[in-house]
Amino acid sequence: MKTFSICVLSIIIVIPSFGLFQKVRKEKDLKEKGRTINSCVIDKKESGKHYYVKCSYVVDNTEYITFHHTDTKNSYHLGDSIKLVYNIENPNMYELVFETPKRQLTLQDKK
Repeated sequence: MKTFSICVLSIIIVIPSFGLFQKVRKEKDLKEKGRTINSCVIDKKESGKHYYVKCSYVVDNTEYITFHHTDTKNSYHLGDSIKLVYNIENPNMYELVFETPKRQLTLQDKK
């Protein structure tokens, strides 16, 4: 029983520690080797009270697709640009930079 408890406790400690390590490593890599570009919203989904966007971006003539990320303010629509920071050595490592999107006013908006 003692061995089992030690194994379970080890798993409970190791898994969250590894996740934290990965997050810190990603932040460090993006800070040191990151490049900022604009990505384009290619998909938007709603699930309950949450909205999710999926983006595409191009690096060295290769298109990359993000996972769905939470659009907490529901402010992005298909075709909008979202700033994205990617690792120049590994473009699959990225972070979306959510800001308030800037849109051009239409005639209806001005009324």
